[in-house]
Amino acid sequence: PGRTIGGIEIDVTCGYGPSPTDVPEPLRQAMRLLVARWFERRGDEDAVAAPLPADIALLLAPYRAPRLA
Repeated sequence: PGRTIGGIEIDVTCGYGPSPTDVPEPLRQAMRLLVARWFERRGDEDAVAAPLPADIALLLAPYRAPRLA
């Protein structure tokens, strides 16, 4: 800290694995549904900022980490 060059380096590995099939099917299905909705509502600025639809939120619920405000 306090050094502009060579200060801190953080290495992070994220995800479920190197292959798309490593991602759980409910997450892949939620992504497909969300992208399809955005495509159907393209040009509608509110579509991207809107809260997640209930069907997609249900698919994602088991994978969401609880947050404390």
